Amino acid sequence: MGRRTNRRDGFQSVLARIEKICESPLFEIGQSLNETVREIQRAVLHDSRLSEAALVRDVDTMLDLLPTTFGDRFRFDSAMILATSEALREIGLQLNPMIVPLHSKTWGHDSLPLPWNKGKKISMVDFILIPGNDEVGDINLLSYPFIFHEIGHNLLFRYGSIFSDNFKIDLDRITNKFRLSSIADRGAARGQAQKRIELIRGYWLPSANHKNWAYELAIDIVALWLCGPAYLAALHDKFDERHVQPYYLEQEHPPNFTRLSALVDVAAELGWSNHVRALVQLLERWKHTRWNSEMGNRNQYVALVDSQIVNACVTSSLLACKTLRLPLCNEDTVNRIRQEISRGETPDFGIDVVVGAWLVHEERGEQYYGPWESSTVRDLLKYVTL
Repeated sequence: MGRRTNRRDGFQSVLARIEKICESPLFEIGQSLNETVREIQRAVLHDSRLSEAALVRDVDTMLDLLPTTFGDRFRFDSAMILATSEALREIGLQLNPMIVPLHSKTWGHDSLPLPWNKGKKISMVDFILIPGNDEVGDINLLSYPFIFHEIGHNLLFRYGSIFSDNFKIDLDRITNKFRLSSIADRGAARGQAQKRIELIRGYWLPSANHKNWAYELAIDIVALWLCGPAYLAALHDKFDERHVQPYYLEQEHPPNFTRLSALVDVAAELGWSNHVRALVQLLERWKHTRWNSEMGNRNQYVALVDSQIVNACVTSSLLACKTLRLPLCNEDTVNRIRQEISRGETPDFGIDVVVGAWLVHEERGEQYYGPWESSTVRDLLKYVTL
């Protein structure tokens, strides 16, 4: 019995850490972890085959990934996520209730399963990675349309089949057509055709982890649908840099030229053709970029970004937005927010403040925008309690 008592006591340091989490804004995660760890304790007590040290280490590793500061920026970013989650809930869509902002080097989305989900549906803590530190001064509302790209990942983790089922049908149809057209080929030519099909499916076929071109482009379209020209402006700010490689091939994101070209077309379809000039100019500049080894293989690029596939992905993405009844940012949305700002009102958390920031910067300029952003963030924080 002594050995088992020692094993049980080995969890006390973990439980002490969790107790502190329960006293923080992450109390829901802390409560879930507390139940989980006590369940692990009971299992270890009755099964000597379980390694207490390994289980404690797993929990400690997970706790190390959680935020450790809960300053004003954490409060602001949490409120942005919560406001969006509540807006989606009003139209019948559920995000993970355990989404945490995590300040990082770049925008991103990551997920972490809670340990020991034996016999139950796996619970996940999802992180929205946001550039900067937990400091109000690091808030740049002009980049915050990207928070809707990351929330789009969370949304499509739950409802992605609405997009992927349709796109897979089109992808199969297109690649089958490529396969049939290569039947008459012989030798190396036939092998090259088959290799192209395998490459296309490797990059484009939707996968559960979203690490493929189809989901990334779909989520771009979700963010554009929600934020309109604010997302277009944020994309331009991000990609109008010397180090950006327009044609580079990687697994997780479509080439930047393909990505922006598709979004320019979608923007026009959504009524934002007057707001794509800067992106069109960027694309024109990229067309004259010299190809080199760092940019990948030109022939492979051309083979992978076949217009039929890109168009099919766009069509399935827009259909998913309509099917999910996502709120569309249109001229009425922008006019409403413009009128609120002209009356001296502070835009609400979520899409309103992001579109509002774009509007103020676009129509009143940088000199006016800086003080407006500081004042707006300060006013919104007055209403945040976590």
